[in-house]
Amino acid sequence: MKFGEHYDLVRSLVRPDRLLELRLGDGWGPLCEFLIVERPKVDYPRTNDTATASKRFEAVVQYTMWLVINRLLVLGLTFGGAVYFLSRLWQLLGLRHFGAKMWEANTLNE
Repeated sequence: MKFGEHYDLVRSLVRPDRLLELRLGDGWGPLCEFLIVERPKVDYPRTNDTATASKRFEAVVQYTMWLVINRLLVLGLTFGGAVYFLSRLWQLLGLRHFGAKMWEANTLNE
């Protein structure tokens, strides 16, 4: 069933005095009249306007960028720290020229 067909079906099933077709921009007026209640003293909520949606989108983008930068820094510092630690360990164990000595040993045997 298509969108318009659904509306037509509801209109055909519900008496006009029992049906309210409210557009979000209409505000409190039609809703309060239909429900026979007093109009609230607060403004009608408008959370889906362009300005609010833009602010939400900007906040999501900023948070996502913060997460990516944070993860990259953590990974970079972890990897960099591991490389530094292993290089210092290599030097402390006296294996600084180990690769060169192995190369010389292999070339002398040939």
